[in-house]
Amino acid sequence: MALPTLKNTLASLVAKYPTFGGVDGWEYFNSDPGGTAAPWKWAREMTSAMSGGTGGPVNLALNKPAAGSAACASSEGPAKAVNGSVTGGNSDKFCTLAASKYLQVDLGSAQSIGKVEISHAEAGGESATFNTRAFTLQTSTNGSSWTTRATITNNTAAVTTTHTFVGVSARYVRLNITTPTQSTDPAARIYELKAFA
Repeated sequence: MALPTLKNTLASLVAKYPTFGGVDGWEYFNSDPGGTAAPWKWAREMTSAMSGGTGGPVNLALNKPAAGSAACASSEGPAKAVNGSVTGGNSDKFCTLAASKYLQVDLGSAQSIGKVEISHAEAGGESATFNTRAFTLQTSTNGSSWTTRATITNNTAAVTTTHTFVGVSARYVRLNITTPTQSTDPAARIYELKAFA
């Protein structure tokens, strides 16, 4: 199969089936565009096709099943935090007023996780005073036993926070929000949670 055809087919599969997990190639080491001199180029092209052509890292949480504490409104459920968008306006976020606030993503299978990015209220155009102030990030292989990977008690970063891990394999990523805003506003607003290898 010609490389452009293969890339177009992969992009179509990912668009139609957001949980489509990957591609394998028989004797990819001598495939175009790099051949035996640069077999890694084939893998780069496949990654590019499956991530919208950007060639960047694949967001493992994109469109994966998400759960969370009770939403502020039916249009602001957990799925909004893994839809790949922060530009859809005030309802393009996960919002919760629950006493115990959390957002959990099921990656579908155990994945190697090296980084988690969280887009807070300001990423969606809301006031910086609504950015999350204190939270923990946890991972789990089974959805019941959790390991805390990051504890943030005084976040003042604008828009997005980035949290890196070493040697973490997990199926689930969980965000527990302890202080939802920089003020006394009780609503937690998470526009996106992304996980990368």
